[in-house]
This record gives sequence, structure tokens and C-alpha cells, in this order.
Amino acid sequence: MGLALASGLRQAALLETVDLALVEELLEAHPYLGEALLSLDHIKHLEMWTGGCHACELLEAAHWPLQTLICDDGHFDAGKDDFNDDFIVAPPGKLPRGHPFSFLQGYTETLTAITYADDLSPNVPRLLVQPVYPNVLKLDFTMFEPPEPAGWYRIFPALTDLAVAYEDDKDVDAGATETARNVRATNEARLRQTGCW
Repeated sequence: MGLALASGLRQAALLETVDLALVEELLEAHPYLGEALLSLDHIKHLEMWTGGCHACELLEAAHWPLQTLICDDGHFDAGKDDFNDDFIVAPPGKLPRGHPFSFLQGYTETLTAITYADDLSPNVPRLLVQPVYPNVLKLDFTMFEPPEPAGWYRIFPALTDLAVAYEDDKDVDAGATETARNVRATNEARLRQTGCW
């Protein structure tokens, strides 16, 4: 079945929308499917569910005019035997390959909307060179670390619609609530300093 699907995809040269569920298992079990997707030139809208390192590598290798991306229930830092590789560890001043602003760098000029839910936070450490996505108007992030969106205005200068959800996978207690309040206050202060609040 996988070979037939890959063959069919190659025939769909004008395909613009792709929705892949269990993408990590799919690409691992059928590597020729990834090759078939890479042969397409017109993918503008991509949804990936339960992606990982194979999905990350697919995004890095593709040259699509991608406009909207939904990555839900991703584990872009997982899937490799060695967790000390560059998917989760990076030299100072660089992003790990599993960070969304890293594996999406090939789409800085085309992306207009990103929806992202993963346990690897899109918080941006201090970088020597930060990627810039000048056409992204909409961001929708769900993360499992307290969000720090203060630096995002530099990365997404045209942003008009931002939704950020923080899901703490630990039992909610007074300490977690206080931590969330402190993070919010810090974010608001940073955004006021930059003139974005």
C-alpha cells in the first residue's frame, strides 16, 4: 500500500494541501513516502500530527511554498536513539534542530500562519542570529513550559493574531499557579519595554 500511495503522490503534482496523521511512524515505516512528498512543488498547507525527527527532517529537506503549518502533538525532540544529538542540544547561540524556529527556517518568506503544540517549547534563547518570519500574521502555540513571547515580536514583525496556551502536565497546585502568574508578569513587563504591550 505504501508504494502505491507514494506513486500516486508523485502523480499529484499540483497538490497544495497535505494532512499527515501519525507522521513519525508513517515516515519511518515508509521512507519512500517522504521521498514522494519531497518531489511535490506546490504544497502550501500542511498538517502534521504526532511528528518527530523524521517529520522535522522532511520539513528541512522540502522546498515547498508553505503558507500554513499545523504541528499538533509533535515530539520534534524525540525519535532518535541518541538524545544528545543536535535535535535537542545545540551550541551556544544556535537553536537545536528540533526547535520549531529552526526546522522552519526554509519557510521564512512564505509562512503566514503557524499552529504548534509540542512539549518542546518555542521559547527563544538568546541567539547570535534569530530567524525572521516577515509574513507570519497568525501564531497559535500550545506548550508545556511557561511561554516567553517577549522576543517573538522581532521574529514575527507582522504578527496580528497571537494565541498562546500553557498546559502544565503536573498537578496544578498553588506553586504552579504562582509560577504562571510570575511568568505572565515578566512577559507583560518585557513586552512593555519593547513597546509591544
